[in-house]
Amino acid sequence: MTRQASLFRGSGLPPHLKPHFDAFWKAYPPRMPNPKALAEAAFAEAVKAGRKAEDLVATAANYAAECTRLGTNPAYVPHAATFLRQGRFLDYLPAAAEAGAPTGAQPHEAHDLWPVLKDRMSVADFRAWIAKCTPRRRHEGEVLELIAPSRFMANHIRAHFMAVLRPLAPQVRVVVEGEEPDPADLHPDEEDEA
Repeated sequence: MTRQASLFRGSGLPPHLKPHFDAFWKAYPPRMPNPKALAEAAFAEAVKAGRKAEDLVATAANYAAECTRLGTNPAYVPHAATFLRQGRFLDYLPAAAEAGAPTGAQPHEAHDLWPVLKDRMSVADFRAWIAKCTPRRRHEGEVLELIAPSRFMANHIRAHFMAVLRPLAPQVRVVVEGEEPDPADLHPDEEDEA
């Protein structure tokens, strides 16, 4: 198998990131093919965007542990570059690195939906999926919109948690941050605005 040419000149990564990327690559679950040069570029982009290299290494290890626990077929493991670029790593951040967590409090306790969902779902599921979304109520509370940080997360919530979310508002929808909502999901008053 030939090695894909690096997107960077020289060793492939800025020298200060090489040890961190090597640890990330070693921790990431096996997948063939998995273009290393694309992963190097995505890793460098994530660090440049403000993510800590150590946290990215931890996300790879956390994801690998989940794949092992669930017996995930390597064919269903995304490319490492996809894992990074689509923000899927956000689902596997170490608890201490979760953005917005108040000091001394659990991140889920500060979320607007936790008080109404705490009796309907586990803390682990809430923290892994719902707590990472931003809730927004529209049309005098008729519509509850969860804004998910990635399409992967939005699709997972739609597939596994809508039965838990539906009692919270007459209409519940999950949208991806920065994307336009699907016209089929629009409230009748919003169709005119689209």
